[in-house]
Amino acid sequence: MQTRWDLLQGIFDEAVERTPEDRLAFLETRCAGDESLIAEVIDLLEADQKVVSGSRTERREKPLAPIELPGYDVADVIGQGGMATVYLAHHQLLNRDVALKVVREDLSTDAKFSERFLSEGRILARLDHPHIITVYDVGKSGSNYFMAMEYISGGTLRDVVRNHPAPEEIFEITRQLAGALEQAHEHGFLHRDIKPANVLVKPTGEVVLTDFGIAKMLEQRDTQLTRMGFSIGTPDYMSPEQLLGGELDARTDLFSLGIVIYELLLGELPTEGSLAQAMVTRDFQTPQLPERLSEWQPILDKLLARNPWFRFESAAALLDGLRPLGRHYGLEPTIEQPTITRKQKIGLAVVFAVAVAVVAIMAHFATRAVMVPEDGREPPIAVLSPDEQTKRDMFISRGDEHLRVGRCKTPPASSALSAYQMALAIDPTSREARAGIDKIENLGDACQ
Repeated sequence: MQTRWDLLQGIFDEAVERTPEDRLAFLETRCAGDESLIAEVIDLLEADQKVVSGSRTERREKPLAPIELPGYDVADVIGQGGMATVYLAHHQLLNRDVALKVVREDLSTDAKFSERFLSEGRILARLDHPHIITVYDVGKSGSNYFMAMEYISGGTLRDVVRNHPAPEEIFEITRQLAGALEQAHEHGFLHRDIKPANVLVKPTGEVVLTDFGIAKMLEQRDTQLTRMGFSIGTPDYMSPEQLLGGELDARTDLFSLGIVIYELLLGELPTEGSLAQAMVTRDFQTPQLPERLSEWQPILDKLLARNPWFRFESAAALLDGLRPLGRHYGLEPTIEQPTITRKQKIGLAVVFAVAVAVVAIMAHFATRAVMVPEDGREPPIAVLSPDEQTKRDMFISRGDEHLRVGRCKTPPASSALSAYQMALAIDPTSREARAGIDKIENLGDACQ
């Protein structure tokens, strides 16, 4: 009996021999209009690096035509996949370099792909974490759907795998990615395509999770877009339930992260040949690490269990499970909590109350200073489109949240100051954004 994986592999092998221009029409016919099957094959094509480079058919792709987008100075192509091209560009208003992701022209006319692309932008706009890519803008200009994102120049985790990182470095990468997944899951999103190629590496060595193009809201069950994506992902990193089209939750992302960790530790995937086929045929067993890496075995056992009920229940649980490993590497020191007397508690409470009152008074006068110009006249009101209003309000809300937790100026790409500046780039008359910047200036060095 032919399994779904056999069917996918067969269609993939046929599609890969066709030119990119002919593939979509071929898939419509070959898959008999099955949108879920079409989407899965397209993601296999996108993941196959040989297809992207053209080496399988030994042909050269036509050079990409120059692209122009209002507000951006577009430079070089820095990445190309099956559905989109990524350019290095300069955002004129924000005066910063960005990674500009532009949907392929022939897919821009397809409503489903366009919605999937815009959905990725909306998801990233709701997620705010130092290890999740920052999105600055998403929209459509002419026939081009585009997304402007944080530009990161350090390569991907695939390059780190090739360089055989030390276990201590792998621990830090794991902790950062677990934190990113915790944020995504808390906001109700599954990533569903965790793999080295979707993790960018900053020059500092920090990692950033990207490519939420097939992410799914946890509470969605029956929408057409969800049905399209039940099995979407990269097979060698997919959980058994994802491969078999089962019900998914946070534990499927954690399984994929476990495969990534194994690959970082040993430089290869856990099985010889196709990991996906081993999953489907139930041949997969939780891999055993060599003695020199035995301290990682309890983590992998709880990430790569075939049955999701035996895995970590959440990214937060994984972070707790990593603490002993961190102490093993001297990266999670045990801090003895000091004893605080009742008198000290009362004193701290009084100091906190006074500090809150002082900040409130400063914010009050800062806001008045912004809202009432020197000449006594009301500032002009900018005329914005509904889309611009939404973006402005999103950045103001993001700035308020950063300010609430004390993230005023750093990191530069994910701080209150950056968010308020983005809001002002859209609406230079925004009182809320100017008031936020004034609060940051009034707090001075007390809030970085």
